[in-house]
Amino acid sequence: MMKVKRIIGMLLVIVAGFLLQSSILPAFGWMNYIPNILVITVCAFGLTSGPYYGMLAGVLCGLLMDSVFGHRIGYYSLIFLYMGYLNGICQKYFFYDNLAVPLLACGLSDFGLGFYIFVVSFLLRNRTNFPFYMMNMILPELVSTIVAALILFRIIALINAKMTELEKRRSTKFV
Repeated sequence: MMKVKRIIGMLLVIVAGFLLQSSILPAFGWMNYIPNILVITVCAFGLTSGPYYGMLAGVLCGLLMDSVFGHRIGYYSLIFLYMGYLNGICQKYFFYDNLAVPLLACGLSDFGLGFYIFVVSFLLRNRTNFPFYMMNMILPELVSTIVAALILFRIIALINAKMTELEKRRSTKFV
């Protein structure tokens, strides 16, 4: 059963990440490619909490993206849902002291998102210049997302660990 405080904490992290991604980072003129903070958030919740919380974080991030940037509800929600589920399945390979799995998960997730956007937005409209899109959109965003994940993943994982510790402490207090 999902805990209410964990969901509220997840919502706060998602909203903070969305505000960072959509309003604070674009203000820096030297950054041509903005890291996708919501991909890092979904990967972090999926890897640290499992597939259900990963899917919940994915749906919440996707609905937030759909409501602000999308023309259709479900465009981002679907890919973020799958992203959260697949990262949650990989929870057994995640260890807090090893950053290789989270960085690989964030990189693959960001690449999957970029490829999904290319297929749905461009390829279906007969715009088939994938090498151009790969070199000018997917790879620069992927690199900036991985660099940002070096910093942000630890912070989100620590927040999640504190929420888990509080849940365990609370459950042992009543027994």
